[in-house]
Amino acid sequence: MRLSGVASAGGEGVQAFGRSLLAAGAASAVTTLWRVGDQATASFMERFYGRLAAGETKVEALRNTKVAFLRSMGAGSHPYFWAPYVLWGIGDEPLPTAFGGPGLWTSIALTLFVLGLVSFRFRGRRKNR
Repeated sequence: MRLSGVASAGGEGVQAFGRSLLAAGAASAVTTLWRVGDQATASFMERFYGRLAAGETKVEALRNTKVAFLRSMGAGSHPYFWAPYVLWGIGDEPLPTAFGGPGLWTSIALTLFVLGLVSFRFRGRRKNR
């Protein structure tokens, strides 16, 4: 059985994708246990990320989004559309801001240093030819 591009071996297909994301360095990831249509997924993720942007933790945002879908009384209230989403990894911290803070300036300085080092080495090789 293949699940989202990950081969299943001995029933571990559902876990393999989430585990592989964590092994690749992600602090957390949201995956699904079965395929959900594109429109339903887009609607779910729009609400989920809206809650994250509002400062909810990942656990709170996922739970509250599921509850909102359950109570919606529309087609999306069926568990098929909201139940397959699961959170892997760390979920008790709010989503970090993309810009601002000392981490941003450290990242910028490190990036400029690495680019300068690469440029310097590349220029040195060019002169030796």
